[in-house]
Amino acid sequence: MDNENRNYIPDDYIDIVSSSQPKSTAKTKAGEYVEEYENAIFKNIGNIIKFIAFVVCFTTIIISFVAAYFIFSFNALFMTIAAAIVLVGTIISVILLFIIYGLGHAICQNNEIISRLRKMQ
Repeated sequence: MDNENRNYIPDDYIDIVSSSQPKSTAKTKAGEYVEEYENAIFKNIGNIIKFIAFVVCFTTIIISFVAAYFIFSFNALFMTIAAAIVLVGTIISVILLFIIYGLGHAICQNNEIISRLRKMQ
């Protein structure tokens, strides 16, 4: 290849990375509305998800106990099935608690990292 072909830039090529004009830092009205909405609705979304995790966990445990009670009250010979329902319901609720709570915790940590990075700028 000769030197002329190596430096060839096609006419339809647009360099969007380098610009001689500085980027505008002024916010538009739409950007301000989005930021206000974000701060109002999603400010504590991580903590809300953590709370929802506990609600789902305890609700699942209560539902499993109620189901076990109804099966046991139907016939006393179904004691083993009722105990299995309580055990499986508790295990499922703990797994759901870990998954949902972990998501909320990850969001909280992400928000903390973002706020620290914004303070550094």
